[in-house]
Amino acid sequence: MNGESVDGWKWKPDPEAVARAVEAGIAWCGGNSAGFPLSVEVGLLPPFLLRTEDDVHGYVREAVERTMELGSGPVRVTSAAPDRFRTFAVTVSFGRVGLIEGGAAVKEDWQSSVAHLIEAMRESAPWSVYGFVKRGSLLINAVLGTSLPSDWLEVPHMNALMQPRQAFEDRFVPDAFGAQLLSAGHRGHLPEGSEWRVEQLASGRILVEHTDPAAWFDGSLVRFGGHPNPFYDPYPPPPEFLTRARSDFDPILYKDGRPPAYAEALGERRFLKP
Repeated sequence: MNGESVDGWKWKPDPEAVARAVEAGIAWCGGNSAGFPLSVEVGLLPPFLLRTEDDVHGYVREAVERTMELGSGPVRVTSAAPDRFRTFAVTVSFGRVGLIEGGAAVKEDWQSSVAHLIEAMRESAPWSVYGFVKRGSLLINAVLGTSLPSDWLEVPHMNALMQPRQAFEDRFVPDAFGAQLLSAGHRGHLPEGSEWRVEQLASGRILVEHTDPAAWFDGSLVRFGGHPNPFYDPYPPPPEFLTRARSDFDPILYKDGRPPAYAEALGERRFLKP
């Protein structure tokens, strides 16, 4: 979400961006099936159901405001149909929003789900600074924003368990993905070549998509069930297309040791300018 880096390790979102993210998240869940109730979970509290006649927007906004005050989260909203579910998860204290689509329908037609998610990411351009789409199988990790270390391939350029990278996503990306939403801070180092499609969006954002979506999203890239213990069950070697993609994104990859220098320079500019 739009906002600013604080404390060198997290992102403080703009209140207007939070409000727009909530509206977008509710619309995302409602697009699954308007006839099904929404399940809402706040932090560790048990879920409760909101029916169509309830003030869905009011309840979700209040839940998000409460977590904003307490610094907790996430708030999770889910619409579940027999063959497909959609989830919206927002952790305000980190300025993070997750949109998830899963179920039997996704297994049979992953192309539609990827198209849905990319379109939602495209529509988020006015209020977000960065986003990516990837496939996974560990739902709770996607909700919590911890799927990179557990439900992705090995990330050689950084420790994916560490959270400070989230404060620098307006300048650096965590890895190469099949679809990413970039912003002004990434603009000087967009990937080039025939493997990428680059689309200019609202608010100076850029959508970058790989020309072979099946390689990223058909389910063969990341093993089902993730990597619960890479020590005993090592990561497979990265495929050649991922190695090439990481090379294409190398100038803006978050690397251990790189962002602190950037944060220090940014801090100097803050003090020098009135």
